[in-house]
Amino acid sequence: MLADQTLLMIRTKLLLLIVLSVSISSLNAQAQQCDPQGVRIQILGSGGPELRDDRSASSFLVWQDGKPRILVDVGGGAALRFYSSGAKLSELDSILFTHLHVGHSGDLAALINAGDASRRSSPLPIYGPDGNQVMPSTVSFVRSLFDQKRGAFRHLGNFLSPLGKQTFKLKPYDLSAQTKPARAGLKPGKIEPVPVYSLGAISIFSIPLMHNSIPTLAYRINIENKVVVFGSDISQHSGNLEQLAKDADILVMGHGILESGSSATGESSIPPSVVGRIAYRANVKQLVLVHRTTAMLGREKEILEAIKDKYAGLITFANDMDCFQP
Repeated sequence: MLADQTLLMIRTKLLLLIVLSVSISSLNAQAQQCDPQGVRIQILGSGGPELRDDRSASSFLVWQDGKPRILVDVGGGAALRFYSSGAKLSELDSILFTHLHVGHSGDLAALINAGDASRRSSPLPIYGPDGNQVMPSTVSFVRSLFDQKRGAFRHLGNFLSPLGKQTFKLKPYDLSAQTKPARAGLKPGKIEPVPVYSLGAISIFSIPLMHNSIPTLAYRINIENKVVVFGSDISQHSGNLEQLAKDADILVMGHGILESGSSATGESSIPPSVVGRIAYRANVKQLVLVHRTTAMLGREKEILEAIKDKYAGLITFANDMDCFQP
């Protein structure tokens, strides 16, 4: 009887060690950090709006010499990925929103609430599209979350209130997301990229995209003689994206529909062949595919063949916490 009890205790301890080892391995896999030298692009969220334990929704981080500089989109799960990456909110230059779907903006409040507010003194600029009858503007969106009197999270009102002295301030800005209307059945006219801001060796430009009726922007980030473009989701090809992405080192782009026309999200989107055509016409060096919904996973070969028919450059299907060098 004593021998049986001893054997049971040994087995129990071994099982606990195995479970602990697996848990630690999972944490280490999630806490991947980029090379601290030069410019790196980290994919914090490679998935769509679905809830998955292996993919957060859309979010991307631009690093420069080991410091987080620009955060693009903050979809569900992105706040946790941001801190798993080793990034600090106190070091961030700005946040950019491509559009305000929940899958691209849902974790903003969580990120700010969990931020190292006591270690940041400068305002945090937040740039994003203006609004229309379907979506609020970026300024309205931020205020709807943090306004001290009417916000959903009014207990965080110090982040907006000029009288609050305990926290840094959020500074939201609206950027034009209006495309020229189509005439006589033609595609919308092209629009020149608009400067967002410049800071040292960094300059950022935006341009509107067609994403159903949702105001949407793409961003071109010039940093240390490297060019990274974040293309977001597109429902109609207008020519604006390849104009913005001309000769870019990396184009980060969502893909939400198969070549057959089967949509992964229920929204209209461009097929992989058009993604390839955009990358080809823009002459980008590397195409990084994100917004990888459950319906698209396992169909990589089919998607890759359709893109490669138009574009011969490097193509990567991104996963959460992947790092890319421009």
